[in-house]
Amino acid sequence: MPPGDGRTSVQVDRLDLGKTYYWRVRAEDGANSSNYSSSQFEVLPKAQLSTPGAVSPSGNERVTSRRPTFTASNSSHNVTVGNLNYEFQIALDQAFTQVTVANVVAEGPGQTSFTPGVDLVADKQYFWRVRSGDGETTSAWAGTQTFLTPAAPAPSPSPTPTPGPTGNCDALVSNKEALVKCIHAQILPHDEVTGFEVTKRVAWALRGEGAGLLIKNGGENIVSWQGYSFSAGRICYPDGHIYKVLSDVGPGGANGPTWSDNDFVDRSLYVPAIDPSKR
Repeated sequence: MPPGDGRTSVQVDRLDLGKTYYWRVRAEDGANSSNYSSSQFEVLPKAQLSTPGAVSPSGNERVTSRRPTFTASNSSHNVTVGNLNYEFQIALDQAFTQVTVANVVAEGPGQTSFTPGVDLVADKQYFWRVRSGDGETTSAWAGTQTFLTPAAPAPSPSPTPTPGPTGNCDALVSNKEALVKCIHAQILPHDEVTGFEVTKRVAWALRGEGAGLLIKNGGENIVSWQGYSFSAGRICYPDGHIYKVLSDVGPGGANGPTWSDNDFVDRSLYVPAIDPSKR
């Protein structure tokens, strides 16, 4: 009778490895017998898979890219081992507790390589290792190799700041006369138009305290700008207090720098400072 699990088995003597065998079986009761049921099988040797060799980078060399290519010599193996993949690990420590990059790639011809898809940290020592496997059999890790990433590039020099509408004169806002002289020296006005370039820059430099421009709809030394007629040589504050920043304005005049109190006007003639770079 067959055993309780419904199966009958027999154990044969040791078979030779690496050969294909055929077998068949039938049942009989002494008077009757079944047809044969046949099959075949192959006795494979124990899986043998060598450790791959870590080729490069090695010896703590300094690589030229923050995405270096890691290359390993392929493992040797017997017929029991299937198609191989290679697992690469890159870490910041020799114990590989700080793995920063890990990937598995299919075996290449003779050697297998892997290039990270992200930059490694500049000017840093790294450790890397590799092993192979077919999903059932896995090799030992290759000996750990070290390398250094490229040095960090020198920082680019900070761009020279472009002087604003008032050049480098803004630091003089607490000394009004010095401020006017500084801006005047950059413009060197010779008529009401160039003189107004000084005036609107002075107003812009002092905009933090409310300085602006003075509307002047008639008389001399008028410059039209941004839809207004402005005094070419005076600035104005919200309370109507005006100051002369140029003396003797106009062609042939001195057009000289000054800071002198010029009394008050109606507040409606005040216009907040406008960026001098606007046209």
